[in-house]
Amino acid sequence: MRASFAIAMGLAGMLATAAAAEEEPARLYERQCRGCHFEQGADLAHLKFKLENDVPVVARSNVPVETLLRRHHGVALSKSEMSSLLGLFRASIK
Repeated sequence: MRASFAIAMGLAGMLATAAAAEEEPARLYERQCRGCHFEQGADLAHLKFKLENDVPVVARSNVPVETLLRRHHGVALSKSEMSSLLGLFRASIK
């Protein structure tokens, strides 16, 4: 009985992780960023970022957005979440 419960809980965890990995970039931004940033993700990127060799960077400092997000006010993003947000920003700047 315990083994069945453990397996079920493991599968539930895997499904939750897969769902989070497939979350739409705009929803991810709403969940992780919107509490502090009033702009929509695309608007934030358009206003504050630029592309340098197809890499989103902060326009004022030329710091790569990925570097900023790795240490940005305690926000912890998985690799897939980071990739998703960077894709959203890159598409919004072009």
